[in-house]
Amino acid sequence: MLRNAEQFDDKYDWVVAHDLNLQKAKILALVALTKTQDSKELQRMFWEY
Repeated sequence: MLRNAEQFDDKYDWVVAHDLNLQKAKILALVALTKTQDSKELQRMFWEY
């Protein structure tokens, strides 16, 4: 999975969903944010799930 492909994700500290559809990304974000607000940990969760 690529980061920084179209935009500078690291520069803006963005979490990318890659191939998740909107509904799955939203649910994952809601659940993940109950555990942490660290963007690097959130990105790891998006890659794993």
